[in-house]
Amino acid sequence: MFLKLRMHKAILSQTSDDSVNFSLVKAISVDFSIVLLGYILQFLLNSFLTHHLSVSDYGLYSTLIAAIMTASFIALCGSDEASVRFLPQYLKQKQMSKLFGAIVYYLAFIAAIAIIISLMVGFVDYYLLQVEVLPSENQLILRYLWIIPAYALFELLTTVLRGLQRVYMSVVTYYFLFPLFTLVILVLSNYKSHHLLSLENAIEAFVFACSIVIIIQAVALFKSLQHKLVPIAALAFEVKNWFTVGVQLLLTITLFFMQQSILSLLLKLTHHNSQTIACYNVVYLVASSLWLFSTANGSIIGPSIAPAAKSNDMKTLQRLANTGLLVTIVPGLLLYFVFVLWGKPILGHFGEAYRSGYHALLVLSLGNLIGLVMCTPMWLLEYAANTALLVKITLLGFTVVLCISAVLCYFWGLIGAAAATVLLEISFLIIFSYLLKTRMGIKLFSLR
Repeated sequence: MFLKLRMHKAILSQTSDDSVNFSLVKAISVDFSIVLLGYILQFLLNSFLTHHLSVSDYGLYSTLIAAIMTASFIALCGSDEASVRFLPQYLKQKQMSKLFGAIVYYLAFIAAIAIIISLMVGFVDYYLLQVEVLPSENQLILRYLWIIPAYALFELLTTVLRGLQRVYMSVVTYYFLFPLFTLVILVLSNYKSHHLLSLENAIEAFVFACSIVIIIQAVALFKSLQHKLVPIAALAFEVKNWFTVGVQLLLTITLFFMQQSILSLLLKLTHHNSQTIACYNVVYLVASSLWLFSTANGSIIGPSIAPAAKSNDMKTLQRLANTGLLVTIVPGLLLYFVFVLWGKPILGHFGEAYRSGYHALLVLSLGNLIGLVMCTPMWLLEYAANTALLVKITLLGFTVVLCISAVLCYFWGLIGAAAATVLLEISFLIIFSYLLKTRMGIKLFSLR
């Protein structure tokens, strides 16, 4: 029964004038616990794979999974993020024709992706793999392109459940059940094969786990909607709006996801050696643990924004802003002090050579801490404001800041790349806070 909890209704129905929604804080705390358990399972999963696969096979597996996830993210064209903006709004206003129309559109979009990918796989298999003109590593990736639509469906169902206020189900299936099922299948496969786990076994476990979770999500989706069904003829479609907003959200989010890759490339282009880049990647891996708080926060707050904005409920939006800041800043500061006190031993876990990245870790973690604050106004703008304007400003801001980042990387290397992150996050915190105030009338750090 706990998977059917509807925390979103409790959030929006709160009538208190408190500046912080403490029922929301509690919900985010539960959500964070689930996400944390999922990350622990993901750590155990990767540890199991590194101990039972060769270094080259684990490298291929990691490359393949990264390629599948990236391709799925792009192929969705922002449909997953757009569903969190539109579905809660339709649900609150009881616009069931638009609600089901949007869901049908998103599922049809996945079907179209599946057809296109199938044609691509057929072409690749017939014209490229048969004549073996590609290296074996690339052949492996191309052979498993068919997984992309399945993983894209998994991502989409996760966000659709969030949009329909089934937040716990969304979080449990995505962050907890998926790595759990993958790990269990791998352990059983390893036992059955007498401890001779292969790369194919690892990929099959990923696919089977994804399939099981998709079935669970589909059942949950059906149960959420079975009493709200509308005739097919009554479906209402706003395809242009859904697609346009989705692409705009995709562009905005992609720029932030590309941050690490761009800074690593800048380090390489500014003639720094591979050791510096490797050290930066390890520092980034440790510092990125701060984003755990953002992940849990966004899962709960995201679906609450659009309905409140549509009804012009400024008190609820202000409480969401205040609560989002509270639940990220406090634990974020605690984790930052952990890095200050034990940063060198943490980096030393990856190898003694990485201890030299301690000061870069402190600088980069400071940037990520500022980024946690920046996420709240960014979500409010993404799900409630003019996304076209947001894309233009984000593109302009990134262009200016990355030009400055190139100079920082050239003169100060590892510390420069970390400082570039601080500059980037501060810049966008100021920009988004200004837009939030001028476009929506919401202040950060407001207690009224």
